[in-house]
Amino acid sequence: MFPEMMPVIPAVILAIENEEDSKWMEQLFTDYYKTMCRVAKSCTSSEHDANDAVGKAVVSLVENFEKIRSLPCNVLEGYIVSSVRNAATDIHRKACYRHETKWEEKYDALEAEDVETRVFEKYRIEEISKALKQLSPEDQMILTMRYYQAMTTREIAEQLDISESAARVRLLRARNRLAKILEDDEDEQ
Repeated sequence: MFPEMMPVIPAVILAIENEEDSKWMEQLFTDYYKTMCRVAKSCTSSEHDANDAVGKAVVSLVENFEKIRSLPCNVLEGYIVSSVRNAATDIHRKACYRHETKWEEKYDALEAEDVETRVFEKYRIEEISKALKQLSPEDQMILTMRYYQAMTTREIAEQLDISESAARVRLLRARNRLAKILEDDEDEQ
């Protein structure tokens, strides 16, 4: 077993201009480092996220330096634990959102590839262009953004100033209308 290492003092603490305040924050960090790590590890799913939570909490503590310096010891520990827990929760929430967003983007890509493959195998480009002109300007625009300009649903949402889910719905509906026009044209021939 390795001897326990002293924690590395974060740069945000070292950047405090007043030397007395900097020393006080260093001591506070050293005294509560183990507690902060324990709380962060209990609230996150990885060592990396726990370290990020401790770092984020330290930044918050430095930003609220005047407030925490005047707190009594028993309240101070609760404030520190609460800061770490809030930072860890925020990191966890953002990680879940990133995971959800990545999954949605992968799903959209798979769905788009499948639709594109089926459509292009079945119809020639001239027929698709002709059918595209029969759509509303909004449908033409969103399909052009997605397939000709290769924009992601996130980029389309930003461009149109709508939510990503609204962009996905509009794209899906436009593709369905295009497919219907192509099918109707095929039935007529």
